[in-house]
Amino acid sequence: MTQLKLSAHDVFESLETVLGQRLKFHKRLKTGWSSVTVPATDPAAIARSSRKIVLFVAQVSSGKSAQNALVELGEACSDLLDHGGRSVVTSQTPSGVAKLMAAQLDAQAGMRILDPACGVARVLVEVAKEQVQQHKDPNDLEYVGQEIDPNAAFLGALHLMLHGVVRFQIQVEDSLTQSTLKAEDFDRVVGDPPIALAIPHLVSDLQGDARFTFGGAPLPKTADWLFVQHGLVALKPGGRAVFITAHAPMFRSGAEAAIRRDILSAGWVSAVVALPSALYPNLALPLVMTIFERPEEGARGRQDVLMIDASTLGTREGRINVLSENVRQQLTTLIRDRAPSEPYTALVESERIFENKDAWQPNQYLDFEPDQTRDLKVIEADLQQQLKHLKDVEQALQQSFDALPRESTD
Repeated sequence: MTQLKLSAHDVFESLETVLGQRLKFHKRLKTGWSSVTVPATDPAAIARSSRKIVLFVAQVSSGKSAQNALVELGEACSDLLDHGGRSVVTSQTPSGVAKLMAAQLDAQAGMRILDPACGVARVLVEVAKEQVQQHKDPNDLEYVGQEIDPNAAFLGALHLMLHGVVRFQIQVEDSLTQSTLKAEDFDRVVGDPPIALAIPHLVSDLQGDARFTFGGAPLPKTADWLFVQHGLVALKPGGRAVFITAHAPMFRSGAEAAIRRDILSAGWVSAVVALPSALYPNLALPLVMTIFERPEEGARGRQDVLMIDASTLGTREGRINVLSENVRQQLTTLIRDRAPSEPYTALVESERIFENKDAWQPNQYLDFEPDQTRDLKVIEADLQQQLKHLKDVEQALQQSFDALPRESTD
């Protein structure tokens, strides 16, 4: 590998330029929660915010290849966001889930990748790392993210750059109400949007939007299927999308059932994977990963769906479950080959799903009962973790009380 020399000025100038070009702000966002005023891109602010990182890049590049230094710093950035970024970003996709999602895309050179709720770009970074692992240039792809939180968008831009990605654009906008994207403009879409985001106040404004035609009227009052439809409309024919949702959108009746029926009838559904519970630090709910494939023009599309119940395949680490590399590889192989492997998988005809009230829950189509028993050591570890958490909370409360001003007794 060629030895590169980077001065602090060189890296500083490059980082400032790339961020200034690839962070696109709207002046005002009409979000699902409130209106947020966002300043236009300010190169001086970007320079101030990134100076420490830039100087560190220059420092660690001394005496070794700049590429290696950047990789090391990128991994450190990912680790920091995983364990220390929750004060800045309320939630993000865990590493194991992001790796699993990225592996399903089969991204090829020249493709455009969209994440309509990208946060700190955790999944987009994993797509780039997947390319590196396959000895491909990650910048042969183009990465586009939409993110409503300016802080998360800024961190996402840094996160991508520190993994060597420069062909990206993070758009600070509400992807549901202010999207500037064109239809059929992306080869791949990947999304882990907010779970069960209630939007009853937006339904009337979004009714009639050309993106939300599956299911017809009325629109659901939670945003899960709106994010999915937004991503599906962005797909080119022959494109693939991977989304994470809760289980409820997979079986609820009414508007959501109508959406599922229309998408399934169109032949867009390839696989539905039930994931373990507690994969996210602050979310105990079990989640679902769904893979969609938009049929080529004139093609009939899928007439069956690969159902996989991986709900018992998590590995416990304290209070959360993680998806091991072995499990991720196993699931990726099952999805790629579409070859059912008992007892966890089944290839289900679309007609059977229609007859079952359009429910997409994998366990309704499998003949085994997952073992729900838990090892006593696991239970004990959970209890110890919860006790430690309670002690930390108690200590923080005591420190807060001690810091309160006290009235004088004089």
